[in-house]
Amino acid sequence: MCLVLAASATAYAAPGMTYRDHLVYSHTSGNITVHATSPIEAEDAMRLFHSEFDRVRSEILHEDELKLTLPIKVFIWDDEILYHTKVEVAPDHGGACSFQVKTRKTKHHEIHLCPSALADQSYDEAVLNMLPHEICHILQYEQFQRDKLVAAKPKSKPRAKPVTATYPLAVAEGLAVLAEQSDQAMRIRLLGKTLRQTKGELATNLLQVTHYHQVSDMTQFYAEAYSFSEFLRSRMSEMQFTSFLELLRSGKTVPAAFGTTLGYKTTRAASKALNYHWRQHALLQAKLLAELEKRKASDAAKTDKDKKNEKATPLPPTQPQNAPLRRALAKSA
Repeated sequence: MCLVLAASATAYAAPGMTYRDHLVYSHTSGNITVHATSPIEAEDAMRLFHSEFDRVRSEILHEDELKLTLPIKVFIWDDEILYHTKVEVAPDHGGACSFQVKTRKTKHHEIHLCPSALADQSYDEAVLNMLPHEICHILQYEQFQRDKLVAAKPKSKPRAKPVTATYPLAVAEGLAVLAEQSDQAMRIRLLGKTLRQTKGELATNLLQVTHYHQVSDMTQFYAEAYSFSEFLRSRMSEMQFTSFLELLRSGKTVPAAFGTTLGYKTTRAASKALNYHWRQHALLQAKLLAELEKRKASDAAKTDKDKKNEKATPLPPTQPQNAPLRRALAKSA
């Protein structure tokens, strides 16, 4: 699952190279292994993985007890050509990061990151956004696996067996974007502009997207997915949101799960509420952001003006602070 479209590649990867030829350093902690081009990158990524895993599990999915069932391998690439030729990234569009479940030899999770593919971000910024994004996808996978195991056990707490393998694409990616550490102002601004120019049932249209090949503008899709998931979380308590996600895993549609969680009488009424209230929520966010940015710009301009005035105002001559010296100067005058 990809985060954003990658920039054009400039590096060259020799044919026949494997990741062991390029990512020569690795760091292992428990069932997690990080492969990178330097030991510092590997160690830093490992520390970040542990902290972000706990944060995403708790703050985004509200699943403090969720456990990993598979080992995880993290690959941090600095060569875009090698990344795209050696990594089975989402087939319908290139990306700067991806998450996969591998079944060759031993089943495990793989996370592949290529920070250099994000031209508008530094290495640290890119990793801080990519890694939590993909961790969230892994945790979503683990939620479905956990529910399958619990549903299959006799005398276990009742839990519907998942009938799908993933959340609806907009929810899956929206939750992953929520996990990122970046400022989402660009996405809020973009969606606000889109909503002011278009009408129609935006939520209904978004939820009809089931695969990446249906998306013509990935930037727009991620903006909508982020805003939609942020709206859902804002309308529910932690307990309600946990129940909502469980209903999705049991096979309910987003409108049906939304309606059941918040007490709408019919799925149709819930769908209408989703379309209307999300639009209003997104427009309000865009409006508040524009006002905040305008106020910041005004404050910055005022500060600059004050600084210019300070430079233009001549300072008074320095007066001696020592009393005997002042008297001596007065007598000599």
